[in-house]
Amino acid sequence: MTSKTLLRETTCCLFLALTLLAAARAATPAIDLDVDARDIQRGIQHAHLTLPATAGEMHLLYPKWIQGEHAPSGPIVQITGLKFSAGEHTLQWTRDPLDAFRFRVTVPEGVSAINADFDYLSPPVGSGGSYGSTPNMTPHIAIVLFNHVLLLPESADARTLPVRARVRIPDAWAYDTAARGERPEAGLVVLPEGRS
Repeated sequence: MTSKTLLRETTCCLFLALTLLAAARAATPAIDLDVDARDIQRGIQHAHLTLPATAGEMHLLYPKWIQGEHAPSGPIVQITGLKFSAGEHTLQWTRDPLDAFRFRVTVPEGVSAINADFDYLSPPVGSGGSYGSTPNMTPHIAIVLFNHVLLLPESADARTLPVRARVRIPDAWAYDTAARGERPEAGLVVLPEGRS
């Protein structure tokens, strides 16, 4: 076999491998996350998620162990109004009796995605000085931490599950983010697809 033939075959194999990898990634259903952070006077961030699903009992987790906090300190006590739906139908759900961060949702036959809606309530001013207990919404600033507004399927590998996030902010506000976001219209920040 000549070096030219070997190079051509190696190039073909590499191209095929990259094509298959791209196809597999494209086939992975993503979580769509929409956060409305415009309710600044009341300190509420409204979260809407669309999650891939299959029929049967589905387990969803609210982030419990937060990097850098060294404790199961996910702010589940700041969550209110949780509801699940598929199309126009409300879905039945229960909280796990042993783990307050785990939810069980009954997904009907023929459903490939469910919606989750809930509100994250910013801690009020004067509620404490420790990390996570200080306000992250004031009339002048909104800090959107995605671990506050995200649910993940229990079976998901967080390193590979894609998430597409969009955040609504007051039209006149500027924004900054660690990921390069785009602002296709006033008050809307679209972040690049990332991993949860």
